[in-house]
Amino acid sequence: MLFEALERRLLLSADAIAITAIEVNDGNPQRSTVSTITVEFDRDVQAVPPQILFLRNTSTGTGVDTARAQVSYDAASHRATWRFPAEIGGTLANGNYLGAILSEEVQAQTDFTLDGNRDGQTGDSHVFQFHRQSGDADGDRDTDFSDLFKFRSTFQKAGTDTGFDARFDFDADGDVDFADLFGFRRAFDTALAPDPVVTAGLSRDTARNGAFNSDALTSDATIAGMLTERAAVATLEAGFDQTFVDVSGKLLPDGNFTLSPTDLKVIAGGTLIDGHHVLTLQAKNAAGGLLSFVDVAFVLD
Repeated sequence: MLFEALERRLLLSADAIAITAIEVNDGNPQRSTVSTITVEFDRDVQAVPPQILFLRNTSTGTGVDTARAQVSYDAASHRATWRFPAEIGGTLANGNYLGAILSEEVQAQTDFTLDGNRDGQTGDSHVFQFHRQSGDADGDRDTDFSDLFKFRSTFQKAGTDTGFDARFDFDADGDVDFADLFGFRRAFDTALAPDPVVTAGLSRDTARNGAFNSDALTSDATIAGMLTERAAVATLEAGFDQTFVDVSGKLLPDGNFTLSPTDLKVIAGGTLIDGHHVLTLQAKNAAGGLLSFVDVAFVLD
């Protein structure tokens, strides 16, 4: 009975919200500019503080001060949209981006907790990645001849002219002029390599009577994961409560890794007691810059 009561309380917590969609540029695939990020929640969250959104330009190693962003919230659709008037032209700078709706900020700034991956356990952030590349009108991570043809067709046109294409108005001054041409020329014939992505979860999500399920309530805390773009990563770290241990030695050449219950005890500082835990795995480059992370929330029972 205690087991069942604990399970119901964790899985049916009334104050746990989830993310149902993330849209960059209102779903438009172009990445020549990035002026909006929209987050759809699974219910009315009443108000959305801007700082629950984490943004980091991993190409430059700089964070975006989202507290300076403008957030509008539509209660009917449960959608919040961030805009960036403090950035030049209202668009994020060029580069790869790591974004997240942070679980700890949701809990600190609202009346809710966050179930980032919708598995029934709270405490994990919802992580996403995207890029911005001047002139990348089709979102394919480069500025090439296809984009050049589109730029030429809108060059020296203003917002009132037929054929004006706002994707190339980098400074958002209402026209595509020589200032935008200089920006396009700097980006032309360049491409952004994709960032690494780290994913992880319980390897064996146990249930009663020797069965398995996906409720993240388990007697076996073994974690299995995968890291893409392995060559770009210098270290893989794992930690509880923001105290991290280098686990790069667990990475196989193909990017797969496994952390045993014994490994988790070491990461936790010696013991891993029964109860709710959030393990964070983060990939860093040689300069120590954060490239990707994932939270794994689970209950050890």
